[in-house]
Amino acid sequence: MNSVARSNWTTPLTVGMALFMTMTISSHLGGGDPPPSLFSELDRSKADGVGVVIETIDGKIQAPIPTFSGDQPSIELAGRTVAMRDILSIRFPSHPLERQPREQILLSHGTLWKGDLLRDQEQSPETIQWQSPSLSAPLKISLEDLIEYRTHRAPATPFPLQETDSDQLLTSDGTLLTGILESLLAEGVLFDDPSLGTLTIPWSKLLAFRLVEIPTDRPAATDVGLPVRVQTIEGSEIIGALLQGDETSLLLQQPDRQQLAIPISRIVEIHFELGRIIPLTERPPLKVDEGIPGSDWFPWTWRKDLNVVGQPLQIGSRQYSSGIGVHSRSYLTFAVKEGDRTLVGIAGIDASSRPPDEEAGIGCADFAIRVDGKKKFDGGTLSWKDPGVEFRIELKGAQEFTLMVDLGPGHHILDRANWAMIRIIRD
Repeated sequence: MNSVARSNWTTPLTVGMALFMTMTISSHLGGGDPPPSLFSELDRSKADGVGVVIETIDGKIQAPIPTFSGDQPSIELAGRTVAMRDILSIRFPSHPLERQPREQILLSHGTLWKGDLLRDQEQSPETIQWQSPSLSAPLKISLEDLIEYRTHRAPATPFPLQETDSDQLLTSDGTLLTGILESLLAEGVLFDDPSLGTLTIPWSKLLAFRLVEIPTDRPAATDVGLPVRVQTIEGSEIIGALLQGDETSLLLQQPDRQQLAIPISRIVEIHFELGRIIPLTERPPLKVDEGIPGSDWFPWTWRKDLNVVGQPLQIGSRQYSSGIGVHSRSYLTFAVKEGDRTLVGIAGIDASSRPPDEEAGIGCADFAIRVDGKKKFDGGTLSWKDPGVEFRIELKGAQEFTLMVDLGPGHHILDRANWAMIRIIRD
């Protein structure tokens, strides 16, 4: 949607859709100065048997929740000093994921919020409001920050062509409109399609819409704190700079310089984005070898950040925002670059491979990784019943590595394999 159209986003009874950026810290911390330290005094979690799993470049450490602030160069873990740049993630294993279907929004700086669209709140034509279960108050979001909105009924990939010069809207009967989203109304969405004219699509008939991104001069990153990506129990993924916190909340600064607090009880994992972690999806493979030898029939090809049929990556009950989806047989070979240190990730069969009758021999495949032709990871035969298998492979001095998914012992049916959260750790 263009800048002229954005100025027309009026809301007679208000648009009730707020995405997530422009909230003040006082609305979440009760006003006053922010807390002095991150996770301060959380060692008391020992009494409840609650701790965290801290992933570092050298492996995992299980420990009480550490205490640190965003400008701290290192912390003490299990009797040793660990540099902050060597920490990859902090996981809260005692915080279960919620399964409630929710609406979601995607913002221009990469944050994905899940929650509820508010349609009866009065607000400026320049902003919308969004309620997240992980925040104590609705968020005011600038319309310039909104990229995509989906209801919980939307398909996994509602817009096959995301790089277009028009806004897109998908209705519940499968109609895909292209044109300009003029405004959001209490009763629905006003959309101008060149072929059909101006239409009002009721909210009950709408599945999703995606807007053309408008470049802004806003700084892409903050200059304080640690860059992180926070995953919450309802499925939100929040991008920001970690400042500090206490035993109840995590304080983040957003790219628009506003601050917000996330309750510790709502956090599943904190990923540190310090430039040492490269998602493998950011690198093209040197060689792709897919298909069954001797057969011309193979309708699948590997996908980034989705399973091989275009759905979210899921192994067992856990969904993953990043990774590679394939179908057996699949060999993907990647180059090792100077400075690459370690390959980490999770191998497993996608949950969608579960057959309706749970027939044995369906939805299974063999996993392995070779480095310069030598097998360095043997995941064995995995099926949809199995949890993901973590791997950690040294890459220093190597030239290339190959992700291998071969036919399992059963039928070549539903062999949807995932390399979830596959990343390269650099020096």
